[in-house]
Amino acid sequence: MARCPAHADDKPSLAIKEAGDGRVLVYCHAGCSQDAVIDALRDRGTWPDRPKTNGHTKPRAKVATYDYVDTDGTLVFQVVRYAPTDFRQRRPDGKGRWVWKTATRVVPYRLPEIQEAIASERPVFIVEGEKDVDNLTKLGIVATCNAGGASKWRAEHAAFLKGADVIIVPDNDDPGRQHAESVAASLTGIAARVRILTLPELPPKGDVSNWIENGGTAEQLWALAEEAAEWCETVAAQPGAGDQQDETSKDSKRRNDGARRTHAQTLIDIATGDGVDLYHSPDGTTYADIIVNGHRETWPTKSSGFKGFLRRTYYEQTGGAPNSDAMSTAMGAIDARAHFDGVTRHVYIRVASRTTLQGDEFIYIDRGDDAWEAIEVDGEGWRAIKAPPVRFRRAPGMPALPSPLLGGNISELRKHLNLSDDAFVLSVGWLLSALRGRGPYPILLLNGEQGAGKSTAADRLRRLVDPHAAPLRGLPRDVRDLAIAANNAHILAFDNLSGISADIADALCRLSTGGGFATRALYSDDEERFFCGMRPIVMNSIVDIATRPDLSDRGLVAVLEAIAAKERKTEREVRDAFDKAAPHILGALLDAVALGLKRESSVRLNRLPRMADHAVWVRACEPLDTQVGEQPWREGLHLDVYDRNRDEAAEIVLESDQVAMALRKHMDMRPESTTTSTDLLKTLGDLVPDHVRRSKDWPPNARALSGRLRRLAPALRGIGIVMSFEREGHDRRRLITIKKPEVQDAFQE
Repeated sequence: MARCPAHADDKPSLAIKEAGDGRVLVYCHAGCSQDAVIDALRDRGTWPDRPKTNGHTKPRAKVATYDYVDTDGTLVFQVVRYAPTDFRQRRPDGKGRWVWKTATRVVPYRLPEIQEAIASERPVFIVEGEKDVDNLTKLGIVATCNAGGASKWRAEHAAFLKGADVIIVPDNDDPGRQHAESVAASLTGIAARVRILTLPELPPKGDVSNWIENGGTAEQLWALAEEAAEWCETVAAQPGAGDQQDETSKDSKRRNDGARRTHAQTLIDIATGDGVDLYHSPDGTTYADIIVNGHRETWPTKSSGFKGFLRRTYYEQTGGAPNSDAMSTAMGAIDARAHFDGVTRHVYIRVASRTTLQGDEFIYIDRGDDAWEAIEVDGEGWRAIKAPPVRFRRAPGMPALPSPLLGGNISELRKHLNLSDDAFVLSVGWLLSALRGRGPYPILLLNGEQGAGKSTAADRLRRLVDPHAAPLRGLPRDVRDLAIAANNAHILAFDNLSGISADIADALCRLSTGGGFATRALYSDDEERFFCGMRPIVMNSIVDIATRPDLSDRGLVAVLEAIAAKERKTEREVRDAFDKAAPHILGALLDAVALGLKRESSVRLNRLPRMADHAVWVRACEPLDTQVGEQPWREGLHLDVYDRNRDEAAEIVLESDQVAMALRKHMDMRPESTTTSTDLLKTLGDLVPDHVRRSKDWPPNARALSGRLRRLAPALRGIGIVMSFEREGHDRRRLITIKKPEVQDAFQE
């Protein structure tokens, strides 16, 4: 076993074995191909160049390397050329070794020279291969290409040529000509000028290097470039395209003003014409605003919605449909235009908060209807508007909201949910935060036995703010799926949970109070995709699932009682009754939101609890015109209920944690304890059964105990146990001091 030279191998993963027939067998357990391993060994001089087993193929030898560097000269990747003709890519791993894989980030060849030429307004030639570029460079001509040859040009390459005077020189074959057309189309609207130069007297499959070998000079090339027309139109390929005479004929037709445009250029014209606005969001996602039936719609440029708009408009203009190659080429150019020339705008899903330069705050809610209308809320009230000043995107499965109506009362919601008084107050507070448009957002936890209406309650609450075709779903098993769900909905609703893993619990906490998710992009090695934001979350379960202190600290626990058999109704009855009441309920909620916007800046609480922004916002929306039990909803009711709920949630956390239970038993009859975490672990271990001490849930060492106690500290303070962590003595021992003030007072008395 040895460290594989074809990838960053910290532990030996390369197996080397001598076969019985004298051959040497190599196999990388990390997945590197045999060719990549052998190429890397050859670079180190530890693998001989030998003919292939048929005895006729010449030995493959490395004949050239081509460095692709960044603007500052940093090596991004390298193309290695072998004889017979073969090319491989590798990139540095930062540890002095090579990774033999295609680069995930692309740059054009000789990028620094390109940028210098653009700055000095000198033309840049684009050819198919690195050898052609180097031969043109010897003539004093700035040239470039993409790695991989024909058909490998991408929109990222085009972005580096913004404002350039570009001359494309294709190889004399069909792939070469198609490559030239694709490159030209991608540069439309990015480069200042684009020309395609067809070299005369080229042999079939010949290239610019052949032309130079046959006596071509720099002066002749410049003269041909001056005669080349600007690329903006072309005609379909003619029979016998490999014949030079046909090429001359096609070149003349390109100059014909009446020649029809390519499919790709037509699509680009549609996307950059009147009624279409291209831009990008802060995370780099590109969008297009389009006008459909008199209203504005917002779509990601890579979405099926925007592509459908392009196809429909193309059909209306030409009576035909664009082919897939044209669509791909056009989308590359459109994406580059939106990313590099478009402005930066925030794009929201369902709910957005916006503050004007004058300091006035507005909330906008996407109704989700076919007319793309929104609800605008300010301190004076709410109204339906067209073309809101913020942009909304539509994720799959987003139906329309109920049409809100005036004159409603939130008390009506109580009739459709099996909630106690406190649970109703917490649920309404959660709804008001979900309509706020900015977090932090508390997590609503609906608990109750089977048949208590937990799923129905979660569904009804979500439908008032962010309805969805699949309103409830299971909790994702990994953080990546959770981030995808958060990117495609304003509210996340998870049904019938039986437990939450530590990783998902941490991710839910970040979604509640703010944080980012970084996951590996699909089909890439080192590229990351990010999601950063906050989302309202509702979850239901039979058992208590918020047993982790950090998750419980962000939660609102609403307990539902069982529904008596005589009070049960069919799902259809329940749904129809709620659909009838929903417009007035939503209208009443919007009335409360308008009041909150008017009063929020003047609200002052005597104390700020956890999730302080949520508490202040709901106080600003109070008093609500509704009943809670036999009493009207008074100002400050939500905070009182919230405080009681937090105490109950803290007790749930402590009752669910064996360390907390042992610590409480330890402190029952003593006012104070100061000890090391090692000694405390032994003391607490003596207070629990053996099976608990041997379980995975019990801290395995003193360090783990310290971390566990820090997590439990807020909940323990709620029951009067205060802890402090410090170091003392020459050896800087870590000491834990635990106090129980009320017990200490009793001892003193």
